[in-house]
Order: sequence, then structure tokens, then C-alpha cells
Amino acid sequence: MSVAEIVIFSVGLLFSILSHCIAWAIHTKVSRVLERLKDCDDNLKSAAKLVENSSITGSVLQLSAEQLRFDPDVNEFERDVAVLMLKDVSN
Repeated sequence: MSVAEIVIFSVGLLFSILSHCIAWAIHTKVSRVLERLKDCDDNLKSAAKLVENSSITGSVLQLSAEQLRFDPDVNEFERDVAVLMLKDVSN
């Protein structure tokens, strides 16, 4: 083997090791994010089951909304306007 072949082999080996380290770091980060998303999904499912199985009625929720000065119609209108603004490409 000539010196040039050894240098090319060494540089290729170093880049290979470096790329594997970067891929491992990305894989680790993605696994953590996926685990957090799974935990979030589990929490949402648990909250949905809790609401389904709770004995809170619509009148209690309406009373709470009135105490907090929450108007569902206004809130839905604002949400619809926000969705339309997001869809409008002229803005």
C-alpha cells in the first residue's frame, strides 16, 4: 500500500466513524421525542376516559363557564376566524 492509499483509507474511516456517531446522536434524540409524544398521547387518552366516566353534567360545565365569563359561542367564532386567517394566503 502506498502512503496515498493509507491516507485515503484513514480519512474514509474517520468520516465513517463520525457519521455513525452523528446518526447515533440523532437516533437518541428522536427516541426521546417519540417517548415524550407517547407519554403525551397516553395522558390525552387518560383525560378523555376521565371526562367520559365522570359524573360532571353539561349544566355544571355551563355554570363553570358562566363563572369564568367564558362564552362558547364567542370562543368558537374567534376560533373560526383564526382558522380562516390561517387559510387566507393574501395576508
